[in-house]
Amino acid sequence: MKRAVFVIALLAACTRAPAPPASQPAAAPAQAPAPSAQPASWRVERDDAGGYRATSYGVSAGHDIFRVFCGTIVKRVTLQSAHTLPNDQRTTMTIHTATQTLAFPARSENIPAGPLVYAQIEGGDPRLTALAARQERFTVEVEGAALDIPWDESIATTLAACR
Repeated sequence: MKRAVFVIALLAACTRAPAPPASQPAAAPAQAPAPSAQPASWRVERDDAGGYRATSYGVSAGHDIFRVFCGTIVKRVTLQSAHTLPNDQRTTMTIHTATQTLAFPARSENIPAGPLVYAQIEGGDPRLTALAARQERFTVEVEGAALDIPWDESIATTLAACR
């Protein structure tokens, strides 16, 4: 009997206690893209038959830092920034213009061309006037990571197509 109690005690001492339940990892903070050795510039796209106009700021097509897209038929604006977040996460895109701070509900998406955060806004939204107004620069912020973007006339032209 002593031997059976000893074996049970020995087995109990050798077994591991169950691990505490794993906690959910905290969402990683947004990251801005790393600076590129190539200078970024604005590019304009227009497809009247396809119903869109767009202007993109980045080093090359497909490597956009910021993009303003206008669906000219549906009169809807999509703002995209090259912030990195976990896929399909709800967030806020805040744009600091020379005159106003604009906050738009946004979502993240990780696509083969690279991660992005996008906000969709009705073309007639009066907040877009502050982004369309001539200014030296504006800042796009998502979850504390900020991108400083030079303003370009193509932004105003693209937004005007959606009004």
